[in-house]
Amino acid sequence: MLFLSPPHFNNNRFGGSLAKRWLDVRMHDMYVRRAQRDMYRSRAAYKLLQLDDRFSIFRKNQRVVDLGCYSGGWSQVALKRTRVGESDSVVIGVDKVRMDALQLHTFVQGDITEPSTIDAVKRALGENKKAHVLLSDMAPNVTGRRADDHLEITELNMKTLDVMESILGVKGWLVMKTFFGPETQKLRTFLESRFYKVRASRPHATRPESREVVRGTLIVAVVDSSNGGRERPCRFI
Repeated sequence: MLFLSPPHFNNNRFGGSLAKRWLDVRMHDMYVRRAQRDMYRSRAAYKLLQLDDRFSIFRKNQRVVDLGCYSGGWSQVALKRTRVGESDSVVIGVDKVRMDALQLHTFVQGDITEPSTIDAVKRALGENKKAHVLLSDMAPNVTGRRADDHLEITELNMKTLDVMESILGVKGWLVMKTFFGPETQKLRTFLESRFYKVRASRPHATRPESREVVRGTLIVAVVDSSNGGRERPCRFI
């Protein structure tokens, strides 16, 4: 089941909304300051840190692929939490926009819809090796037209799932951002056809005005040798 937890808003007409808005702005400023202090490239790093604290996504000796990795905040978290340099972990970032290099990070520049890009990711993973974690913080350039923005990110979600089918291994993790809207039910239906269980989580570090929900899940229908070679949905958290 897909558990959708829409953003909570205080509907108190007598000052509650203003107080919450003030608090949300202060929280936003706090994460910006923390990112500068902790040398993360974006405040988005704290969303992934909070998801990992909740779901224990990362561990040593993992292969991680970060789609839409620019400017590098999520890749920085993956590098730290998988202990790259102290283990056999590998973190591969993919983006159409080149970013400043991160130490011990592999960067692939390209469009994830292009076969050449996916081939480059597979080479970086290693021969016959799959990713343990697939991250996607990809989002469209927000226009402010919520219906259009929702459709755009839903399309990105489907592209992410296409990539997932080719590079993510058995019992791997998928963490993917989406926006709530009319197509959410269709996305849910698709996910439920592929996943045994899907959880949705909205980390505290999410921008207060955002409609996004970040999914932390375990992976999809793949050939599982422990199941007699039959395809089955693995368990998701």
